[in-house]
Amino acid sequence: MDRVKAEASVTLLLLVAAGATLTLSAPGTTDAANPDGYSHAAATCLQGSDGTGLRLRLRQRHHCDGSDTYPYLEIDVREQAIAVNKSLAIGDTNSAFRCQSSKKSCKPFVSGEIMFNHLEESSPQGLQTDGWYELKFSTGLPETGRFKVDCFQPCG
Repeated sequence: MDRVKAEASVTLLLLVAAGATLTLSAPGTTDAANPDGYSHAAATCLQGSDGTGLRLRLRQRHHCDGSDTYPYLEIDVREQAIAVNKSLAIGDTNSAFRCQSSKKSCKPFVSGEIMFNHLEESSPQGLQTDGWYELKFSTGLPETGRFKVDCFQPCG
């Protein structure tokens, strides 16, 4: 009988631990519209009528061939000097959009922020950076996550 109680206690303890693990999420990823996030980024320069700055196109999978694959997030950073570990607001100067498919227009985020944790512009591969984002619509869950630039499209 004691063995059955011991096994039941261990099983209960494992269930409680599993429940706690499912309840506690990593910082920056709780209550996100997309739990997988958009962790792979392609970077290029803003040019022409878009102004000057940096464009990040964030995807759920690594993709560097330059074609539009959906869904993706687009973040345009127009700050002239991008500082590491400094939060940049999405709003008046910087903008962000969620593009679900080629059949629907991209939907702008109303607010949010992006931060670059590492920024190296002089590497042989081009721009090497990573960071995190939190983007909000007027209603619904925010898009949050971490990203890493996988590819850099040269400025023309």
